[in-house]
Amino acid sequence: MTPKALRGLAAAAGLTAALAAGSALAQDKPGEGVEVIPLKSSIAEETFQTVLV
Repeated sequence: MTPKALRGLAAAAGLTAALAAGSALAQDKPGEGVEVIPLKSSIAEETFQTVLV
């Protein structure tokens, strides 16, 4: 095999390993129990955006 082919094979193997590890480490409900407190701006345009979100 040429060095270029070996690099491609190594890159493909690394990508496969990274994708497999990512799904194995994922949580069922990430952020569960975390409270989010939105900020409110005094500028009318930003308040409108906050209400929409």
